[in-house]
Amino acid sequence: MISEISRHSRIWHSWLAGSLEVGKLKLLCQRLFKVPAARQALFLKAGGENPMPDNIGEDDSKDLMFFSVEVGSIVLWAEVHWLLS
Repeated sequence: MISEISRHSRIWHSWLAGSLEVGKLKLLCQRLFKVPAARQALFLKAGGENPMPDNIGEDDSKDLMFFSVEVGSIVLWAEVHWLLS
């Protein structure tokens, strides 16, 4: 399946296997964007009627097939900054 991983205005196009686990995708993004996996959020923008992307980054053990990723889907990447007290 073809997906896009977007960071800010840059888009990285790639073939992603449906069996790819979210945790492994985060590790790939860690290498690409130099941000630790623990500080990443992933969202899925699938082709459909829902204009809002779904959060797919909460369970690292789920694979992309679980979220019904299909050709043309877009994975949005964001760096998360946590406030520590």
